[in-house]
Amino acid sequence: MIRKLYANFAYITDPRLVEALRVQYGHSSLAMTYQYTHNPKQLESADEVERALTLRRMMELINGEAVTGRAVSALAMDDDFQQLKADTQNSGQQIWIETAKWIQKHDLRFYESSHGGCLNVAPSEMRCKARNDKPEFLDDHQPNLSKRSAGTCVGCKNFIMMGSHRAFWTERYRAGKQFIESALAQGADAASLRIIKDRTRQAEALLRGIGEPLPPEDSTLNAGPPSRGGGQSPKLDITDGGVRD
Repeated sequence: MIRKLYANFAYITDPRLVEALRVQYGHSSLAMTYQYTHNPKQLESADEVERALTLRRMMELINGEAVTGRAVSALAMDDDFQQLKADTQNSGQQIWIETAKWIQKHDLRFYESSHGGCLNVAPSEMRCKARNDKPEFLDDHQPNLSKRSAGTCVGCKNFIMMGSHRAFWTERYRAGKQFIESALAQGADAASLRIIKDRTRQAEALLRGIGEPLPPEDSTLNAGPPSRGGGQSPKLDITDGGVRD
């Protein structure tokens, strides 16, 4: 009993701990571990938290929070959402009520992480659910939280980045620039830095997408391999999901 209580607590606190729980409990598969973590009462409480978070995030969107990501594009083309924004313009407390009704009608949830949110506008196309070891108890609207990563999520149609995720991408951008500059100074071939360059450009594009000021683009990010005729590397489309962790 205590083992299951601890497993439930650890999983709800951070779903990425599921693999550590599997090893700790000596389970031969993640399916066995997920049986420990599927507690209906705790999941019901978690659902209430998700609803509250979703409402808060949707209100931030309606009130003009700077955001980027493919989920934002989906909302921009959603007639119901645009109508909601129009109907609730400057309507005080009523905007919260109408937004909560709209969230319930569309069964939306906002799943948080340090690198960005998952707003299930296109649940059938969640990239994290295309990975192996998908928990059997996940419904059609839930992401596989244990398989989410920055590289997996950015190209997903459900990904959304807000100001609260700025720190993650600022650090990735800073670390990427420093690594590239250090590697080139030590004589590394620019071609060998393609992946880290792409990740750094991706971070910059996301930060610029929310209006975060950055220094002028560093030439090291666009420098092509000198031994192969130079030229610039193609710019990365942050929506194509081409960079994975």
